[in-house]
Amino acid sequence: IFKPEDPLTQWFFLRRVPCLSNRVEEDPRVRAKQRGGIRFRTLLSSPIFDRNGEVMAFVGVANERETRGFDDDHVARSVMLAQMAAGAIQNAITLRKFRYGGEKFRRLSSKVLNLQDEERRRIAKLLHETTAQDLLAAKMNLGKASRDLRSDTWGDLTSDDEATRDCQRLVEESLGLVNGAMQGIRTLAYVLHPPLLDESGLRCALEWFVKGFAKRSEITAELQIGADVGRLPREMENAMFRVVQESLGNIHRHAES
Repeated sequence: IFKPEDPLTQWFFLRRVPCLSNRVEEDPRVRAKQRGGIRFRTLLSSPIFDRNGEVMAFVGVANERETRGFDDDHVARSVMLAQMAAGAIQNAITLRKFRYGGEKFRRLSSKVLNLQDEERRRIAKLLHETTAQDLLAAKMNLGKASRDLRSDTWGDLTSDDEATRDCQRLVEESLGLVNGAMQGIRTLAYVLHPPLLDESGLRCALEWFVKGFAKRSEITAELQIGADVGRLPREMENAMFRVVQESLGNIHRHAES
């Protein structure tokens, strides 16, 4: 391994061609002040280029003892070895970038999924605490109106039996619509983020979801969970619940079951 301050190194990098010297201590390319630090007698180096043609490293062979030195055949072999090394280094760099990019993508995907789950949890809470409560209040008002109609509270309406019946029918239909909307909101909130997932864990949440899916879709679905499966980390339970949810949803939409 040659350091930047070694003889011939700067010359080698500037010219980007193989360097051969069989008498380094007498080589005119070596500066006079460097001669005292020479550690070897012969040197053969070839540059290793990257894909842009820039020198990223070099392969070198040196000998500290007196030898017959290197020849053109050695230069050819050195160049071939440098080319092979270039391919191996580039592959290693590409693999490292791929692994880094894959890990970065996994971290980003995990962050996005966590943000999505937090948003689902927030929307589910809003549906439960606002929309569902408003519908409940409307249901109570309609229920009171229905009872008043049946008990002849509104005397001016009961004077016309047909008008009373029409009003009663509209109130009952509105009650049915509100009940349906409440059920839909409740189901949507639970599907977005079932409270059971946080409160009781994956097993209870899946049991509830699969049972509800089978009822809504009229597709037979059976859940099997090992008896030794207990509470898991929150992110893992969320991910596994979404896998089951998406799988059953795809079956309902695409499998023509």
